Amino acid sequence: MFPRIAELNVDLLEGIAPAHLDVFLQCLQHLEQRGNALSAQGAVAEKADRRAGGTRHRWPESRQI
Repeated sequence: MFPRIAELNVDLLEGIAPAHLDVFLQCLQHLEQRGNALSAQGAVAEKADRRAGGTRHRWPESRQI
């Protein structure tokens, strides 16, 4: 499975100029660093329990089933 995913990633980036790829990678690195910093600060205190069908999103009372 991994080789196919790697191939798809290469296909997605094909045709993008190297300079644009550099900017894209810099943006991804910035997002990763910012996400790590926010996580370390406890920006999101609660975590969803995906195994129990949990969600961080709280629906308004009128939308709950």
